[in-house]
Amino acid sequence: MKRSLALVIASVAIIGAHRASAQDIAPGPGTLEVTVTPGGGTFFTSKNGAPKFGDYTLGGATTYNINRVVGIEGEVGGSVGVAQDLAFGGSTSNLKTPNTLTYTGNLVVSAPTHTSVVPYVTAGVVD
Repeated sequence: MKRSLALVIASVAIIGAHRASAQDIAPGPGTLEVTVTPGGGTFFTSKNGAPKFGDYTLGGATTYNINRVVGIEGEVGGSVGVAQDLAFGGSTSNLKTPNTLTYTGNLVVSAPTHTSVVPYVTAGVVD
């Protein structure tokens, strides 16, 4: 009895088994991608006696892939002004540098390569 029950269970398991895969069958970008940039730097260089300084930068982006080839991306970033010594002419002052904000919208076109590497091209609008 035990042997026939084990044979029935094994037969059902073998016949009813489906193909399992740990990876996507066709690799490519996900439907929604979110990117967070928690730290970076923005450096303003000196020209004609203007002060040079640097700021802390952060930002993020969200991409919605309409299909495997075309996606829409929005990016936002900014720098946080920090107090630092700035040299104007011959004097030095401790001032807070300006905050900045950048934002862009992009159309992303990905090449369907059927591999884990997905090259892409963006065309953006900056205001």
